Amino acid sequence: SLARFLCRVIVRGPGLLPRVVRDPLGGGMRGAWRRKLILTLLVLFAVPFFWFRHGEADFGGDATRLYFYDPTNWLKSAALAAIHSSGYGFENPHFFLLPLLLLLSGLNALLFKHTSLVLAIFNGGLLTLAFLSVYAVIRDLHEGRETARETRMGAFLGATFFLFSQVVMYQWQRYLYTFHLIAVYPLFVWLALQYLKRAQWRFLLYGLLLTAVFSETFSVEAAPNWASFFPFALIILGAYACIFRKVRAFLRGSVVFLFLFLPLHAFHLLPQVVSLLTPGTAFHEALFAADAPQAR
Repeated sequence: SLARFLCRVIVRGPGLLPRVVRDPLGGGMRGAWRRKLILTLLVLFAVPFFWFRHGEADFGGDATRLYFYDPTNWLKSAALAAIHSSGYGFENPHFFLLPLLLLLSGLNALLFKHTSLVLAIFNGGLLTLAFLSVYAVIRDLHEGRETARETRMGAFLGATFFLFSQVVMYQWQRYLYTFHLIAVYPLFVWLALQYLKRAQWRFLLYGLLLTAVFSETFSVEAAPNWASFFPFALIILGAYACIFRKVRAFLRGSVVFLFLFLPLHAFHLLPQVVSLLTPGTAFHEALFAADAPQAR
């Protein structure tokens, strides 16, 4: 049963989990610390299940969350259409939602269209991945001291501060399409860091897969987010590469990643760029209209 499996995971540590999960947890840590970390992750995953009573769900937010209720119809009416589904007739391509809605459609079918359960699992996954990714990034930046007690405690406190910071908590209220970046961006940085540490291309491929599944966080609509986050992430990764003499791997990986990233995301980036440069579209008016600064 599920309860028995969770008890085994807490008692025996991450040995039962797949390697892709064990790596962020840290293979060199002592069993007691691993069990505490896993217990923390399980608590974070369970928190959204207690936000609402059985059968209730929160569909609020600036972008609404109705796509959780019926992702298949959202896929037909919003993600596959360049004309906005609101009925006003203006062009506003949302092709970047295709991978996310396909994922939610599969999860929705798997859980027999139990929307409140889909939302709880998805939000629990966000909380867990966000905490674990930030923890793993802070820990692994301490080359050679990943298992030190000070490193583990610092990483734990840093991940806790990130997850419960005022900015992240406020974003739960707004819940834009791009909100999933609280887990996606730190996880991507950790994968890039693992590529530098281990010189294994599979981590870049995992990163590409991550960007494809959550392509809304790398869309033109998410430009304010990735344009403010990734310059600092590149500075940190670049400094790490310089200090530990991995500059060649850093440059080679950056070129290969961009060479693969742009064709992979062309399905939503090209329509949005064209829409941005076409007068009369929602993107163009939001950026170039006379009252655009006040509207934003």
